Order: sequence, then structure tokens, then C-alpha cells
Amino acid sequence: MATVSAATVEKSKRIFSNIVVYKSAKRNKFFSALGIPSYLRDWIIMRFADDKGNVDIEKIQKYIKQYIPRREEAEAKRYAESRRLAECIQSYLVRNLGLEDDGVREASFVVVRTAAMPAVLVEVAYITNPREAGLLKQDSFLAKAAEAIYQGIVDYLASR
Repeated sequence: MATVSAATVEKSKRIFSNIVVYKSAKRNKFFSALGIPSYLRDWIIMRFADDKGNVDIEKIQKYIKQYIPRREEAEAKRYAESRRLAECIQSYLVRNLGLEDDGVREASFVVVRTAAMPAVLVEVAYITNPREAGLLKQDSFLAKAAEAIYQGIVDYLASR
């Protein structure tokens, strides 16, 4: 790895004071272990660095622990919230539409898995079922389904 002279670092800081963050190997190892993106790492370093670019790693650790959840923790929370949202919507669909309760199912669809907020896919009825396919053609049935989804979302939000 190439090293950068102290004079170069100081010159860069002076010329580009608002955008340059000098990264030390020790700091990079610390942040790499946390698995946070580089843009966030740079923002945190600038926020906690003194005039000489030194940072208090313990303060940063405390800040990160308090305000930036680890990816696994965030995914688990989003998954649990998505499940609760799905259960709220499902209960209203069953109540309002009078169809059989097939329950809430789980699948790893990209549109749900990669969402930054609780997300669900709703199957109101099945076109492979002749009776339900007929219902899907009725405006009144679709209006009831939309109302059920809306009420499920309202119920979910009220319970947060």
C-alpha cells in the first residue's frame, strides 16, 4: 500500500477542507468490521474528527450502536414489521371478502426482501379458482378488497 506524506495530507486538508477525509489503516479496519458504507463512514469521521483528523473510536462506537443498527438487526426488524403488516391486512381481507383464510405465507421475493420499509404482496383471490376469478371481475369485490387492504394498513399503523 502506498503511503501519503504528512505534507500531502495537510495540503489536501487545507485546499479541500470540506470534502477530504484522511483514512488511516486502523480506522478503515474498525469501520470495515462494522460493515457500514463508505459514504456513511466518511460522514461519521468528519463529524467526530478534531482539527488534526484524530477521532475518539469509543465515541464513534457509542454513536453507531445508538443510531445505526447493524444490517442483520435492521433486516430482522423489517421482517417482523412486514409480518405484522401482512397479518393485519390478511385479517381484514378474510373478514371483508368472505374467502377462505390461506394465512400469511413467506417467500423471498425481491420486491419484498429489498424494500427499505415493511412490505407485503397481497393475493386477493386466485384466477385459477373459477369462482374467485369471477369475483375479480366485479367492481364491488375489488372495492371491498381495496378497503380491506386500506383498513389493514390503518390497523397496522395504529398499533405501532
